[in-house]
Amino acid sequence: MYKKQIIPLLFVCFFILAGCSTQAQGAEELDYDQTKKMVVDILKTDDGKKALKDVLAEEPFKSQLVMDNTAVNDAIKTTLLSDDGKEFWKSAFKDPEFSKAFADSMAEENQAVLKSLLNSSST
Repeated sequence: MYKKQIIPLLFVCFFILAGCSTQAQGAEELDYDQTKKMVVDILKTDDGKKALKDVLAEEPFKSQLVMDNTAVNDAIKTTLLSDDGKEFWKSAFKDPEFSKAFADSMAEENQAVLKSLLNSSST
C-alpha cells in the first residue's frame, strides 16, 4: 500500500527537481549521473533523512516491507542457519536474559504446538 504511494511521490519530486534545475542551467538537459547526484544530495540533507525516517517508521509500511521482502528470508536462511549462525545462537543462549526474553516471546506458539501434538496423539 505505502510502496505504491512512495514511488509516484519520488517521481514527482524527481521531475520537480529536474525542472527547477533545468531552468537554472539555461535549459540544459541533465544526464543520469547529475540527476542521481542531486537526488542523493537531497536525501542526505536533514529534511531528506527525516522524510525517509517518517515513512519507514509507519507501522503498516514496516510490516509490508518485511513481509514482502524475500531477501530477508534468504538472509535468515544463509546467515542464521550457517555455521557462524549456529555459533551465534550458542553464545546468545548462554546469556540468561536473552534466553528468558526469547522463551517469553515464543511461549504462546510453544503452547499451541504442544496442544496440537497432544490432540493429534490422542486421535
